[in-house]
Amino acid sequence: MDDLRARVSTALEAQGAPAATSVTPLGGGACQELFRVELEDASLWVLRSDAKRSLPGSLDRAREFAVLERAAAAGVRTPAPRWRCQDLLRAGAGAYFMPWTAGEALGGRVVRGKALAGAREGLCEALASQLATLHRVRPGEEPTLVQALGSPPEDPAQAALATLAHMAGELETPRPAIQLALAWLEANRPRPLAPCLTHGDFRVGNFLVSEEGLQGVLDWEFAHWGDPAEDLAWLCVRDWRFGREDLAAGGLGTREELLEAYRAAGGVELDGERLRFWEVFGNARWAIGARYQAERYLSGAQRDLELLAIGWRVLELEYETLRQIGDPADQQAPPASLHEQDPQALHSIADPPELRLSAAVERPDAATVLKGLAEWLGGQETADRALAFRFKIGESLLRSLALEVPRRQALEAQERARLERAIGIGSMSTDNADVRVFLEAKLCERAPGLAPDEQARLRACVSAGLAATLQVRNPRFNLSRELP
Repeated sequence: MDDLRARVSTALEAQGAPAATSVTPLGGGACQELFRVELEDASLWVLRSDAKRSLPGSLDRAREFAVLERAAAAGVRTPAPRWRCQDLLRAGAGAYFMPWTAGEALGGRVVRGKALAGAREGLCEALASQLATLHRVRPGEEPTLVQALGSPPEDPAQAALATLAHMAGELETPRPAIQLALAWLEANRPRPLAPCLTHGDFRVGNFLVSEEGLQGVLDWEFAHWGDPAEDLAWLCVRDWRFGREDLAAGGLGTREELLEAYRAAGGVELDGERLRFWEVFGNARWAIGARYQAERYLSGAQRDLELLAIGWRVLELEYETLRQIGDPADQQAPPASLHEQDPQALHSIADPPELRLSAAVERPDAATVLKGLAEWLGGQETADRALAFRFKIGESLLRSLALEVPRRQALEAQERARLERAIGIGSMSTDNADVRVFLEAKLCERAPGLAPDEQARLRACVSAGLAATLQVRNPRFNLSRELP
């Protein structure tokens, strides 16, 4: 860190700014690298730098700098960037500084913390107003932004879907839930709206909130020319409600309240069906993005436990994507095959299969070891917030594994049987672990060409499989179809 502080001081002094007296890593940045910087004049700043490997669609810091400048000039409450530099953390990495803004960003505290109860009363309206202000920035008036972001698409939804399909195709193994969601999105694509500047990651966790209310909008790396409904719907994605599942708009209000506040602030007229399309899209996007986050860890580009934990939760995101589609046929247990009525219907979500444990052969068995490690991590105390956060992540992962490991074989056999019946082929005798991957790939191949009613039945089949695993992996995850 002393070496980094010296390099930061050199870069600042070259820009006519005071030297740095301290540089401290900040936790919570799952995409880019963040540091708290104190200068000789006692002012506080945030250094934001390119990570070793970023998610697809992420802007580099030079282009993000241009977006931030324009957003701040338009009246969006966001820290105005300063002192853009290159090669600061490593060769090829861009960076810039922002003034330190006080406030809470952790989603659970924003949505449920007692200290921010008063701020929450007007937070949904404040966020809607920020989006209405941002969406007034149009590409025809912004040659500098067009240079940074590229030419706007004629049909934002079509362009977004093409990008999402490409991301899904680049993953090592296909996912039936995602292919079915992409087919539904293509069939329900809304008419084009004139593109505007969108934040691209407008959600709880990317805002700073104090007892006085909203203090700043952060993390602009996914900004692009898009449909204004995309930003509002992304705020409604279930994962950003942080436990307040009764309030669809980020755990802060209802969708109706969000839309009403957005209109009142001068936002574009949007209807519920457009918002629904983009909310399904958002859940699918986050399911794919979570797999990419895990790949950043597995590739060795960034060995952050948070990335591994995000990847472990992909099944929750896939389940929610299919739940959001919500066709009537999805609410019923599907037939055992798409091509024949089988009296032995697949297990419904409401009546999950029992997975009984046999007596452990070893003492202690793997589940006991994992549970013990989880309890040890949960008992650790530290004043370092970033380290404490990762202790909690480690504890959660180990507890989840302790529940799933003894049941893994039964779950795998059950899911293989479900997929074999859904595809309409006989049981495959081999126990090779690649069989399930093969079956899922076959299902993905068939999904786009199926009639709507067959796709609905297939969604129900895949959803039931996800539910069977989730009720073991994370018993606290709410599988109800009746969530708002």
